[in-house]
Amino acid sequence: MNNKNTQKIKVKLSFVPYLALRARLFSMNNAELNEFINELFESNPFVEEGKYISLNEVDESYLKTNTEDMYSFLIHQFRMLKMSDKEREIGEFLIGNFTKEGYCNIPLGKVAKKFNVKIQEVEAILKKIQAVSPSGIGARNLSECFILQLESKNGSVSTKVKHIINNHIEELAKEKYKEISRKVGINIDTLKELRAKLICLCPSPGLMFAEVKGKRNIPDIIVETDGEVLNVSLNKTLRREIVVNQKYKKMLAEATDPKTIKFLQDFFQKAKWARMSIEERDERLLSIGRSIAENENAFLRGTQLYPKKMNIETLCKVTANSPSVISRLVQNKYIATPRGIYPLHFFVQRKNIPYNEEELKEKIKKIIFSEDKQLPLSDGDIVEKLATMKINIKRRTVAKYRNILGIPPRSKRR
Repeated sequence: MNNKNTQKIKVKLSFVPYLALRARLFSMNNAELNEFINELFESNPFVEEGKYISLNEVDESYLKTNTEDMYSFLIHQFRMLKMSDKEREIGEFLIGNFTKEGYCNIPLGKVAKKFNVKIQEVEAILKKIQAVSPSGIGARNLSECFILQLESKNGSVSTKVKHIINNHIEELAKEKYKEISRKVGINIDTLKELRAKLICLCPSPGLMFAEVKGKRNIPDIIVETDGEVLNVSLNKTLRREIVVNQKYKKMLAEATDPKTIKFLQDFFQKAKWARMSIEERDERLLSIGRSIAENENAFLRGTQLYPKKMNIETLCKVTANSPSVISRLVQNKYIATPRGIYPLHFFVQRKNIPYNEEELKEKIKKIIFSEDKQLPLSDGDIVEKLATMKINIKRRTVAKYRNILGIPPRSKRR
């Protein structure tokens, strides 16, 4: 290998630690980033504390715990559904009794007795709550939580898969494929695929709103109204600036011993990389926040019921980021808006589809709720009605969202 190629490889390898740190910092939310910076102050002599704004100077409206936000977030969506005042009261009571993990642990019979209604009515209301975001919310156990998430992704789940999740989830977790296959009569490859899907699901959907390590989750992006303008800024309130220690920088410049130089250079490089990565993270995150605010102007001002949601491909183009960078920057972050605090990913649509999922679900609901009860509409009829609204989708797509909403097919709506 010639010297040129060797030099190129050395340069590439020298950037590996920087790229790893950059990826790690991109994934951090405010609380995690503050913790990382504090650890850096303690572990790296080249880093000293810069300006710090105390917690007392932070606007208290942004310091609500995310446990509270979960309930207001769910109730906000639930109130958009068509129902009677009594149903709304029961639904809000159910939501108010969810665990911080997002589970409905209160016995439905107890709720039925409290409100003097049939248990079937309470079950129907819970089904409506389970149709809101995030998927899996309001489940009564882990199996139901997984089934709800699979239904949200796929539109429906086969009876056999439901049986496996309800009755053999522990065996599946322990990879006892032969045992389940013998009992249920399903091939091992299918069981492996199912297990792989379940691993990717969230067992506690409510925890996306929960506190991190007992600390309050501070929003990473803040959107505020100023007349007709939406101002977008990063929330750096609790962050200390990273300042290079001049004493150690001078020591490095004057060092002559190769070992001392190498030792000091390593620390100096890490300090420089940390500062560069944080600055780049901030620039890219702010760009994403501004793009989302511009796209969601009507929703954030309260003049539109549902968010438009920008797909990742579009967000990549307008912010000049790759899908992997977008994914890291969006995950585990929150945005404070005039309409409340939301997970940042709430405004990002993973799939590149030509319609808004939330809006489509609402339109399907309205069409079905306004149908002639003696002559209910088929999924094909709903497709035709949507086509008049310039929404062209297939019958199976209608069936998928109808199932997600917990609405039975035409034969069971007579």
